[in-house]
Amino acid sequence: MRGAIVVAMIGCGGGGHAAAPDAAAIAHCRPAPFTGITPTVVLTPAEEVALPTRASFTITGMSGWLFERDASFANPQMIDLGPYLIATPSVTPEGDELFYTPSIEPMMLHTAHRIAPDQWIDMHDAPPGAMAGRPSAGPMRRVFVDANGVGLGWQEYKQTASGWTAVGAPVDATALFGADHGGSQLGLSDDGLLLLFTASAPGDFTLRYAVRTSLDEPFQTSTLLLDGVHRDASLSEDCTTLTTIEGQNVGEAIERFVQP
Repeated sequence: MRGAIVVAMIGCGGGGHAAAPDAAAIAHCRPAPFTGITPTVVLTPAEEVALPTRASFTITGMSGWLFERDASFANPQMIDLGPYLIATPSVTPEGDELFYTPSIEPMMLHTAHRIAPDQWIDMHDAPPGAMAGRPSAGPMRRVFVDANGVGLGWQEYKQTASGWTAVGAPVDATALFGADHGGSQLGLSDDGLLLLFTASAPGDFTLRYAVRTSLDEPFQTSTLLLDGVHRDASLSEDCTTLTTIEGQNVGEAIERFVQP
């Protein structure tokens, strides 16, 4: 496993870039478990993946290098973000902003803005912290940020015209979701009402989700989505397609699960 972190991110819409599902189905979307479904391998090897839900490209990572690819994970183009290796990338639903952590001490969250295909410029406007989960859509964006890089104290932030503002207290995942989040990133859906994370126990990992009824309400107890270690997870907008990196070691495959 990369350090002590098991990464899980959600994108309501991130399972692919097909025609938009019915709006009513999205509004009431609650994913069914994907356990028992045989996945399709879409790319191997890969260590990280970030899927914008409203754009026609993908971002993958390998050995600290990030690549922008087309929606089918082909045609990789390296993303130049400076001299340091990159960890824990996450991208906005619109695909216009990238959150990432350069591999230097002290760990510090950065953001970059996409100015053209495979061209990004550092914006220096990230919320304070070491790494971020998958953010919700703008303009009033929400994101969970880990303050110290060990994945145990995630603070929710909201983006306003004047910058980032903390929302509530840091998350105690065990108390809030009924399961230890194991240091995984806490990733939000486009509307910020669904959250996905990897739960851990000695010798046992599961991918789980939690929901809330509004941005002003807390998330409810979590529900099982898939057994095993599944990192950088992303759901399609209708919750029928799940894209993940399988396994807890580096260099595994990006897999896609589709409900029958």
